[in-house]
Amino acid sequence: MLRVNIKTNKLIFSFAREIEIFHVNHEENNDQFFKSLDFMDASESERIRSLVYYKDKRSFAITRYALKKNLADKSGLNLESISIQSLKGQKPSVGDGCGIDFNVSHSDTDSVICVSQNYDVGIDLEPVSSAMFCSELSDSILTLKEKEIFYSLLPEEKEQFFLKCWTAKEAYCKLLGCGITENFKNLEITLDQDSMIKKVDQSEIHFFWSDAVENHYMCVAFRRKHEE
Repeated sequence: MLRVNIKTNKLIFSFAREIEIFHVNHEENNDQFFKSLDFMDASESERIRSLVYYKDKRSFAITRYALKKNLADKSGLNLESISIQSLKGQKPSVGDGCGIDFNVSHSDTDSVICVSQNYDVGIDLEPVSSAMFCSELSDSILTLKEKEIFYSLLPEEKEQFFLKCWTAKEAYCKLLGCGITENFKNLEITLDQDSMIKKVDQSEIHFFWSDAVENHYMCVAFRRKHEE
């Protein structure tokens, strides 16, 4: 059987030994792109064909293969039987028999994959360079309280605060499966507790932030499954 040698580096993060995060660099795996295409199903192949730029095709195929491989290893299922269901308006999932929640985030050069059996997860990866637009984007990302904190900080502190809020809100929405359709100005990060996001329904989400991917800032949002 064709083997794909994806260079997947497991990041050093584990919550209760039940959440795993993997990093895939697209450039390092450029020579694996065409091999990974053989593991795409019809809908995945169609998506790849619809993408205009080579870097986007490569990012999707390499990351999707790495995701399937991680899910197969964790569930004990054959890689060929792993089918990712991506329905509009819903969080991507695996068919019956896997029982693993997962989430993926891409940048131009890197991807991160988060998987867990007992936790709902969402992950976001943003280039640190995005922070240069923090002042322009603050009105659409931050709540009034967050903006008060933001404008009280030193310039070098503003960028980290902004990235922390932005990635947490993205990860939170991806955990719920609503993407970025949620109005970020309705979500307030409680950074002094460093562990929850407040929303109208008072649900609590735990977070883990990391700069383990070079030139990027990452956040994982997680909650135990079936938590109200």
